[in-house]
Amino acid sequence: MEKSFGIVITCYPGDVHFAQASYMSVRYFLGPDMPICFVVDGDPICLGEVLSDANVTTLTRNDVVDSRLKETGFGWGFTKMVGLWHSPFKESLYLDADAIVWGNVIEDFYKHGYDFIVDQQKLYSDVEIAFWFFAPQELVKYYPDFDFTKFRARYACTGTFYARRGALDLQDWYDIAMLQKRDPNVFLFGGEMGPLNFLWAYGCQRESLRILSVKYQVIPVDHDDVELQEYYSPEALHANRVRPAVIHFCGKKPNIFSRSAKVASMNFFRKQYLLQKAKLSPWSALLLMAWQDVRFVFVPWLRRGVSKVRSLCRQIAH
Repeated sequence: MEKSFGIVITCYPGDVHFAQASYMSVRYFLGPDMPICFVVDGDPICLGEVLSDANVTTLTRNDVVDSRLKETGFGWGFTKMVGLWHSPFKESLYLDADAIVWGNVIEDFYKHGYDFIVDQQKLYSDVEIAFWFFAPQELVKYYPDFDFTKFRARYACTGTFYARRGALDLQDWYDIAMLQKRDPNVFLFGGEMGPLNFLWAYGCQRESLRILSVKYQVIPVDHDDVELQEYYSPEALHANRVRPAVIHFCGKKPNIFSRSAKVASMNFFRKQYLLQKAKLSPWSALLLMAWQDVRFVFVPWLRRGVSKVRSLCRQIAH
Protein backbone atom coordinates (compact mmCIF):
# COMPACT_ATOMS: atom_id res chain seq x y z
CA MET A 1 0.00 0.00 0.00
CA GLU A 2 1.38 3.40 -1.01
CA LYS A 3 2.21 5.71 1.89
CA SER A 4 1.24 9.37 1.72
CA PHE A 5 4.30 10.77 3.55
CA GLY A 6 7.82 9.63 4.33
CA ILE A 7 11.46 10.67 4.64
CA VAL A 8 13.89 10.42 1.72
CA ILE A 9 17.61 10.31 2.57
CA THR A 10 20.26 10.33 -0.17
CA CYS A 11 23.73 8.86 0.25
CA TYR A 12 26.64 6.94 -1.25
CA PRO A 13 29.20 4.66 0.47
CA GLY A 14 31.46 7.63 1.29
CA ASP A 15 28.89 9.42 3.46
CA VAL A 16 26.79 6.52 4.66
CA HIS A 17 28.05 7.04 8.24
CA PHE A 18 26.27 10.41 8.17
CA ALA A 19 23.17 8.85 6.58
CA GLN A 20 23.00 6.34 9.42
CA ALA A 21 23.01 9.25 11.89
CA SER A 22 20.28 10.93 9.85
CA TYR A 23 18.27 7.72 10.10
CA MET A 24 18.71 7.65 13.88
CA SER A 25 17.56 11.26 14.20
CA VAL A 26 14.36 10.41 12.34
CA ARG A 27 13.74 7.45 14.58
CA TYR A 28 14.46 9.53 17.72
CA PHE A 29 12.19 12.46 16.90
CA LEU A 30 9.60 11.03 14.49
CA GLY A 31 9.22 7.50 15.81
CA PRO A 32 9.74 3.91 14.62
CA ASP A 33 6.80 3.93 12.22
CA MET A 34 7.91 6.89 10.06
CA PRO A 35 8.73 5.33 6.65
CA ILE A 36 12.17 6.11 5.24
CA CYS A 37 13.49 5.60 1.72
CA PHE A 38 17.23 5.74 1.05
CA VAL A 39 18.28 6.77 -2.44
CA VAL A 40 21.71 5.14 -2.72
CA ASP A 41 24.32 5.88 -5.36
CA GLY A 42 25.98 2.49 -5.01
CA ASP A 43 25.27 -0.86 -3.35
CA PRO A 44 22.62 -0.42 -0.61
CA ILE A 45 24.43 -3.04 1.48
CA CYS A 46 26.56 -0.11 2.67
CA LEU A 47 23.60 0.94 4.85
CA GLY A 48 24.36 -1.93 7.21
CA GLU A 49 21.89 -2.61 10.01
CA VAL A 50 19.54 0.08 8.70
CA LEU A 51 18.30 -2.50 6.21
CA SER A 52 16.86 -4.62 9.03
CA ASP A 53 14.24 -1.91 9.67
CA ALA A 54 10.91 -2.99 8.17
CA ASN A 55 10.00 0.66 7.55
CA VAL A 56 13.06 1.28 5.35
CA THR A 57 13.14 0.91 1.57
CA THR A 58 15.85 1.74 -0.98
CA LEU A 59 16.17 3.18 -4.47
CA THR A 60 19.24 2.59 -6.66
CA ARG A 61 20.29 3.02 -10.28
CA ASN A 62 18.64 -0.31 -11.06
CA ASP A 63 15.26 1.16 -10.14
CA VAL A 64 15.53 3.98 -12.68
CA VAL A 65 14.15 3.19 -16.13
CA ASP A 66 14.02 6.60 -17.83
CA SER A 67 17.31 7.27 -19.66
CA ARG A 68 17.08 11.01 -18.93
CA LEU A 69 17.02 10.43 -15.19
CA LYS A 70 19.73 7.78 -15.38
CA GLU A 71 21.95 10.32 -17.11
CA THR A 72 21.27 13.23 -14.74
CA GLY A 73 20.05 11.66 -11.49
CA PHE A 74 23.23 10.44 -9.80
CA GLY A 75 26.49 11.87 -8.54
CA TRP A 76 27.39 14.62 -6.05
CA GLY A 77 24.21 16.55 -5.28
CA PHE A 78 22.18 14.91 -8.03
CA THR A 79 21.23 11.60 -6.41
CA LYS A 80 18.32 13.20 -4.57
CA MET A 81 16.69 14.00 -7.92
CA VAL A 82 15.73 10.34 -8.36
CA GLY A 83 13.30 10.60 -5.47
CA LEU A 84 11.39 13.44 -7.09
CA TRP A 85 9.93 10.91 -9.53
CA HIS A 86 10.54 7.53 -7.87
CA SER A 87 9.87 8.17 -4.18
CA PRO A 88 7.49 5.58 -2.72
CA PHE A 89 5.70 8.44 -0.94
CA LYS A 90 3.33 10.99 -2.40
CA GLU A 91 5.01 13.70 -0.32
CA SER A 92 8.40 13.59 1.37
CA LEU A 93 10.92 15.42 3.49
CA TYR A 94 14.24 15.19 1.67
CA LEU A 95 17.50 15.05 3.61
CA ASP A 96 21.07 14.96 2.39
CA ALA A 97 23.14 12.33 4.18
CA ASP A 98 24.79 15.09 6.23
CA ALA A 99 21.48 16.46 7.52
CA ILE A 100 19.62 15.37 10.65
CA VAL A 101 16.11 15.92 11.95
CA TRP A 102 15.99 17.98 15.14
CA GLY A 103 12.57 17.99 16.81
CA ASN A 104 9.22 17.40 15.16
CA VAL A 105 9.86 19.07 11.82
CA ILE A 106 6.76 17.48 10.33
CA GLU A 107 4.38 19.01 12.85
CA ASP A 108 6.14 22.38 12.84
CA PHE A 109 6.92 22.97 9.15
CA TYR A 110 5.07 20.59 6.85
CA LYS A 111 1.93 21.94 5.18
CA HIS A 112 -0.13 19.82 2.77
CA GLY A 113 -1.03 21.27 -0.61
CA TYR A 114 2.33 22.64 -1.76
CA ASP A 115 4.55 21.20 -4.46
CA PHE A 116 7.68 22.18 -2.51
CA ILE A 117 8.45 23.62 0.90
CA VAL A 118 11.92 25.15 0.91
CA ASP A 119 14.14 26.82 3.45
CA GLN A 120 14.22 30.62 3.65
CA GLN A 121 17.27 32.29 5.16
CA LYS A 122 18.09 35.72 3.70
CA LEU A 123 17.87 38.25 0.89
CA TYR A 124 20.55 37.28 -1.65
CA SER A 125 22.57 39.86 -3.57
CA ASP A 126 23.41 39.46 -7.27
CA VAL A 127 26.93 38.36 -6.34
CA GLU A 128 25.64 35.75 -3.90
CA ILE A 129 23.09 34.44 -6.39
CA ALA A 130 25.81 34.07 -9.01
CA PHE A 131 28.11 32.23 -6.60
CA TRP A 132 25.64 29.86 -4.94
CA PHE A 133 22.94 29.35 -7.55
CA PHE A 134 23.39 30.66 -11.09
CA ALA A 135 24.87 33.55 -13.06
CA PRO A 136 21.76 35.62 -13.89
CA GLN A 137 23.29 37.35 -16.92
CA GLU A 138 24.14 33.96 -18.41
CA LEU A 139 20.90 32.19 -17.53
CA VAL A 140 18.68 34.83 -19.13
CA LYS A 141 20.34 34.09 -22.47
CA TYR A 142 18.46 30.79 -22.41
CA TYR A 143 15.38 31.90 -20.43
CA PRO A 144 14.92 35.60 -21.35
CA ASP A 145 11.56 35.88 -19.58
CA PHE A 146 12.93 34.77 -16.20
CA ASP A 147 13.03 37.56 -13.59
CA PHE A 148 15.53 36.36 -11.02
CA THR A 149 15.13 39.51 -8.89
CA LYS A 150 11.67 38.46 -7.69
CA PHE A 151 13.09 35.55 -5.72
CA ARG A 152 16.01 37.06 -3.79
CA ALA A 153 14.51 35.95 -0.48
CA ARG A 154 13.41 32.53 -1.70
CA TYR A 155 16.53 30.84 -3.04
CA ALA A 156 17.50 27.97 -0.76
CA CYS A 157 20.19 25.49 0.18
CA THR A 158 18.90 22.18 -1.18
CA GLY A 159 20.28 19.94 1.57
CA THR A 160 16.68 19.63 2.72
CA PHE A 161 13.24 20.38 1.33
CA TYR A 162 9.71 18.97 1.26
CA ALA A 163 8.39 17.84 -2.12
CA ARG A 164 5.40 16.33 -3.84
CA ARG A 165 6.37 13.43 -6.08
CA GLY A 166 6.10 14.34 -9.76
CA ALA A 167 5.74 18.06 -9.10
CA LEU A 168 8.60 18.84 -11.48
CA ASP A 169 8.37 17.93 -15.14
CA LEU A 170 11.18 15.46 -15.87
CA GLN A 171 11.87 17.02 -19.27
CA ASP A 172 12.29 20.45 -17.64
CA TRP A 173 14.85 18.93 -15.27
CA TYR A 174 16.66 17.16 -18.09
CA ASP A 175 16.84 20.34 -20.18
CA ILE A 176 18.36 22.41 -17.35
CA ALA A 177 20.75 19.59 -16.36
CA MET A 178 21.97 19.39 -19.95
CA LEU A 179 22.42 23.16 -20.02
CA GLN A 180 24.57 22.84 -16.91
CA LYS A 181 26.80 20.36 -18.74
CA ARG A 182 26.98 22.39 -21.96
CA ASP A 183 27.64 25.82 -20.50
CA PRO A 184 29.85 25.90 -17.37
CA ASN A 185 29.33 29.66 -17.03
CA VAL A 186 25.69 29.36 -15.95
CA PHE A 187 25.94 27.28 -12.76
CA LEU A 188 29.28 28.10 -11.18
CA PHE A 189 28.88 26.27 -7.87
CA GLY A 190 28.21 22.83 -9.34
CA GLY A 191 25.81 20.17 -8.14
CA GLU A 192 22.04 20.36 -8.28
CA MET A 193 21.51 23.48 -6.16
CA GLY A 194 21.57 26.01 -9.00
CA PRO A 195 19.42 24.06 -11.46
CA LEU A 196 16.88 23.11 -8.80
CA ASN A 197 16.60 26.66 -7.47
CA PHE A 198 16.06 27.94 -10.99
CA LEU A 199 13.30 25.41 -11.63
CA TRP A 200 11.63 26.34 -8.34
CA ALA A 201 11.75 30.05 -9.07
CA TYR A 202 10.80 29.71 -12.74
CA GLY A 203 7.91 27.43 -11.78
CA CYS A 204 6.69 30.05 -9.31
CA GLN A 205 6.95 32.79 -11.92
CA ARG A 206 4.96 30.73 -14.43
CA GLU A 207 2.51 29.72 -11.66
CA SER A 208 3.08 26.04 -12.42
CA LEU A 209 4.46 25.30 -8.93
CA ARG A 210 3.13 26.11 -5.47
CA ILE A 211 6.10 26.75 -3.21
CA LEU A 212 6.12 27.70 0.46
CA SER A 213 9.26 29.31 1.90
CA VAL A 214 9.86 28.66 5.61
CA LYS A 215 12.94 29.14 7.76
CA TYR A 216 13.65 25.69 9.14
CA GLN A 217 17.22 24.73 8.17
CA VAL A 218 20.14 25.32 10.53
CA ILE A 219 23.62 25.25 8.98
CA PRO A 220 26.03 25.11 11.94
CA VAL A 221 28.88 27.04 10.27
CA ASP A 222 26.48 30.01 9.99
CA HIS A 223 25.68 30.04 13.73
CA ASP A 224 27.78 30.73 16.81
CA ASP A 225 28.61 28.02 19.33
CA VAL A 226 26.58 29.66 22.09
CA GLU A 227 23.32 29.38 20.12
CA LEU A 228 24.12 25.86 18.95
CA GLN A 229 24.95 24.73 22.48
CA GLU A 230 21.73 26.23 23.79
CA TYR A 231 19.26 24.83 21.25
CA TYR A 232 20.90 22.35 18.84
CA SER A 233 23.19 20.15 20.93
CA PRO A 234 22.89 16.98 23.04
CA GLU A 235 22.81 19.26 26.09
CA ALA A 236 19.78 21.05 24.64
CA LEU A 237 18.21 17.66 24.00
CA HIS A 238 18.61 16.51 27.58
CA ALA A 239 17.44 19.88 28.94
CA ASN A 240 14.35 19.90 26.68
CA ARG A 241 15.44 23.10 24.89
CA VAL A 242 15.09 21.73 21.36
CA ARG A 243 14.17 24.18 18.62
CA PRO A 244 12.78 22.11 15.74
CA ALA A 245 14.89 22.30 12.59
CA VAL A 246 16.78 20.28 10.07
CA ILE A 247 20.46 20.65 10.93
CA HIS A 248 22.53 20.45 7.75
CA PHE A 249 26.28 20.01 8.09
CA CYS A 250 27.34 21.32 4.70
CA GLY A 251 30.76 22.85 4.31
CA LYS A 252 33.24 21.56 6.89
CA LYS A 253 32.17 18.04 7.77
CA PRO A 254 31.64 16.87 11.37
CA ASN A 255 34.25 14.62 12.91
CA ILE A 256 34.82 13.01 16.26
CA PHE A 257 38.09 14.88 16.79
CA SER A 258 36.28 18.19 17.22
CA ARG A 259 34.55 19.20 20.47
CA SER A 260 32.81 22.18 18.90
CA ALA A 261 29.06 22.63 19.30
CA LYS A 262 29.01 22.87 15.51
CA VAL A 263 29.41 19.09 15.22
CA ALA A 264 27.99 17.78 18.52
CA SER A 265 24.48 16.82 17.35
CA MET A 266 25.74 14.86 14.33
CA ASN A 267 28.32 13.04 16.43
CA PHE A 268 25.62 12.27 19.00
CA PHE A 269 23.43 10.46 16.45
CA ARG A 270 26.38 8.77 14.79
CA LYS A 271 27.27 7.26 18.15
CA GLN A 272 23.64 6.36 18.90
CA TYR A 273 23.46 4.41 15.66
CA LEU A 274 26.58 2.41 16.48
CA LEU A 275 25.47 1.71 20.06
CA GLN A 276 21.78 1.03 19.52
CA LYS A 277 21.51 -0.29 15.96
CA ALA A 278 24.92 -1.80 15.30
CA LYS A 279 25.17 -3.01 18.94
CA LEU A 280 28.80 -1.99 19.38
CA SER A 281 30.43 -1.34 22.72
CA PRO A 282 31.19 2.34 23.55
CA TRP A 283 34.92 1.88 22.86
CA SER A 284 34.31 0.04 19.59
CA ALA A 285 31.89 2.77 18.52
CA LEU A 286 34.42 5.52 19.21
CA LEU A 287 37.18 3.65 17.37
CA LEU A 288 34.94 3.10 14.34
CA MET A 289 33.91 6.77 14.29
CA ALA A 290 37.57 7.77 14.38
CA TRP A 291 38.38 5.42 11.51
CA GLN A 292 35.43 6.72 9.47
CA ASP A 293 36.56 10.31 9.96
CA VAL A 294 40.13 9.59 8.94
CA ARG A 295 38.98 7.72 5.84
CA PHE A 296 36.07 9.89 4.70
CA VAL A 297 36.96 13.36 6.03
CA PHE A 298 40.70 13.81 6.50
CA VAL A 299 42.07 11.69 3.64
CA PRO A 300 39.87 13.43 1.02
CA TRP A 301 40.81 16.78 2.58
CA LEU A 302 44.52 15.95 2.21
CA ARG A 303 44.00 14.79 -1.37
CA ARG A 304 42.28 18.05 -2.26
CA GLY A 305 45.10 19.99 -0.62
CA VAL A 306 47.76 18.10 -2.57
CA SER A 307 45.79 18.62 -5.79
CA LYS A 308 45.61 22.38 -5.18
CA VAL A 309 49.35 22.58 -4.47
CA ARG A 310 50.14 20.68 -7.65
CA SER A 311 47.86 22.95 -9.65
CA LEU A 312 49.52 26.03 -8.17
CA CYS A 313 52.97 24.64 -8.97
CA ARG A 314 51.97 24.03 -12.59
CA GLN A 315 50.69 27.59 -12.86
CA ILE A 316 53.95 28.97 -11.47
CA ALA A 317 55.98 26.77 -13.80
CA HIS A 318 54.18 28.18 -16.80
